[in-house]
Amino acid sequence: MFEDDDDDTIPNFVEDDDADGDSDPSTSPTDTDGDGTPDYLDEDSDDDGIEDEIETSVDTDDDNVPDFQDLDSDDDTLPDSFECSNSTCQDSDSDGTPDFQEVDSDADGIDDEYECANYTGTCVNSDSDIYENFRDSDSDDDTIGDSLECLEFSQTGMCEDTDSDNTEDYLDNDSDADGIPDEDEGSGDTDSDGDPDRVDLDSDEDGIPDGFECGTTGICLDADSDGIPDFQETDSDDDGILDSTECATYGALATCPDSDTDGKSNYRDSDSDADGIPDGVECTSSGTCDDTDGDNVFDYLEIDADNDGIEDEDECPNYSAAAGCPDADSD
Repeated sequence: MFEDDDDDTIPNFVEDDDADGDSDPSTSPTDTDGDGTPDYLDEDSDDDGIEDEIETSVDTDDDNVPDFQDLDSDDDTLPDSFECSNSTCQDSDSDGTPDFQEVDSDADGIDDEYECANYTGTCVNSDSDIYENFRDSDSDDDTIGDSLECLEFSQTGMCEDTDSDNTEDYLDNDSDADGIPDEDEGSGDTDSDGDPDRVDLDSDEDGIPDGFECGTTGICLDADSDGIPDFQETDSDDDGILDSTECATYGALATCPDSDTDGKSNYRDSDSDADGIPDGVECTSSGTCDDTDGDNVFDYLEIDADNDGIEDEDECPNYSAAAGCPDADSD
């Protein structure tokens, strides 16, 4: 057995650099922290608050300084004393390796040095929970893990900033600046275009921006009350007519038509002309809505579809799904 005078499981000959070459640690002994107690008798040789027995003689960062003598064992610019602030040393990702000995403490794919850049005695805690970002796998508390919001780090050493607001997505509660929190948009990809909804300005690819479809009430609108918000479905009012058809003008006008001026855009209104006949009845096919009188206005948008001078609501009073509309000549 090798001598271990301080009983820290690290032999005396390892704790002494043997600068005088006599293999005797008691003569010209190594004293890393300069406290007057040589390392072979000092249970915390580098005075970082972590006992040598915990740090051991491994060299995590391969800098030729064993961890028990290294104030930053993983070379992530965060002092060991900061990364290990309790007697057992934090292990944020529960992988068996304490934070002070790994460069990505929370295993989110983002280096600690990046998540706590320019360390000055503390680290940023973006969501004000009990964990600094380098220890927090969801730094902005949007229920989407940092590892999903920063996919480019392994290739570029940087994290995405979708809306170019100088706040990276993993720290930004609204990554695409569409007015809808990432938590509400989620990591799904409604239109299968390769961009998760949280970074997609038109999640359902209907030509209407998510911010417009969500509205300004604080809770995104769901015209047909099916539990799917309008910005994530292509037929918001469930009338069988695609939103892209009912609001084909958005690109030019930056708004959607409201034919009956009832405060609901046509794509949210199941009876766009307020004639008592559902749009889905007046337009039997989303791609080729009926235009009975050939005036280039679809039947579901005009109150006299056949231009006979009699309004549709008079020709089809008291519409019901069961009874439909009258067909006097059975044609």
